[in-house]
Amino acid sequence: MWVDMLLVDVNATMMQATISAHRVPRYQERLTAGAMYSMADFDVARCAQNFRLCDSSLMIRFNESTSFDEIDDRSLRCLRKHSGSVTSRS
Repeated sequence: MWVDMLLVDVNATMMQATISAHRVPRYQERLTAGAMYSMADFDVARCAQNFRLCDSSLMIRFNESTSFDEIDDRSLRCLRKHSGSVTSRS
């Protein structure tokens, strides 16, 4: 058993992500729908052909090393200052 979610990046690219059931308690309190995160140290795998949340053939799998930090408005402003490609939805 696991939790599936749909992640959307700043370019509106969608990708499925999965957290296995035994890892859910570690991450569930920190994940919020609609929030922006910087993620690192995750696995990339092929999506099952019979279950996809989006068109991507690849998915993110959280592992024991996966880390993420929420990006707040201040961090987003800093990113915008240094990169013209970062956008925000209101």
